[in-house]
Amino acid sequence: MITPIISLSLFILIAGSITLLLSQAQKARYKEIVADIRNEVKIIHPGVRCSTFCSGAKNSKYIFNRCDLYLTDDAIILLGYLSIGRFKIFRSPIILTSIQARYMHFSITSTVLAPRKLNINSFSKEVFIEFGEAGWRTTNVEVRLKGLSNEEKELISHIGKGVGTY
Repeated sequence: MITPIISLSLFILIAGSITLLLSQAQKARYKEIVADIRNEVKIIHPGVRCSTFCSGAKNSKYIFNRCDLYLTDDAIILLGYLSIGRFKIFRSPIILTSIQARYMHFSITSTVLAPRKLNINSFSKEVFIEFGEAGWRTTNVEVRLKGLSNEEKELISHIGKGVGTY
């Protein structure tokens, strides 16, 4: 009777430790990106509430409920994480820009893509961003950012010019 309880507790402890270690590695990547772009950042908005939806190849690195938003002249940088109580489980950084060459040195540790669709006045005053492509090995991701100011929306609109804006 006691063996299943000990086994389950041990499994939860091991799974939690692995998740925490992977999250700490992502946190180091976040710090590297922020250090590289700190002189170019126009707006920083930490703790943005957001929701994501993925289709195609399921990929958990794009599932998060909060993100730190960094806006430069040419990129939208989403540093997403799952907020569970006081814990943060960090996900893969997402850099959305039409000038991908500038950010390609981050492509090994993060996603660097041009957004396919962008709507700064979606439902409930949310900002809707879609990137990627649904397929067997690729993922299409929809991100909805909530509670952004008009200034942030204008800069996102400026960054998204020439992209599939609707």
